[in-house]
Amino acid sequence: MSTCRRTGNIIKFNTNGMLFDEEIMEKAIEEKGYSIAFSMDGATPLTNNSIRKGSKMNYVLDTINKIQNKKETKNSQLLKLEVVFVGMSRNIEELL
Repeated sequence: MSTCRRTGNIIKFNTNGMLFDEEIMEKAIEEKGYSIAFSMDGATPLTNNSIRKGSKMNYVLDTINKIQNKKETKNSQLLKLEVVFVGMSRNIEELL
């Protein structure tokens, strides 16, 4: 990862967000050149949680909000946050 940072590349992590705690959030905000993509497969907790076994949509959304708030408090532009949605027959109508 240090080689990627030295060359100016962005390191992107894909996660379901379930293992994020305060310590991981702080480290993520302080690091330079990171992008974190949170996987969500539904626009409602019922759909998302049934597709992503073990995921709790409300927890993940709360985590994303906490990270964003910490970024704003620290005036940090170093971390990019994304949400990734995989469209399939079970959830595509929720995008419309």
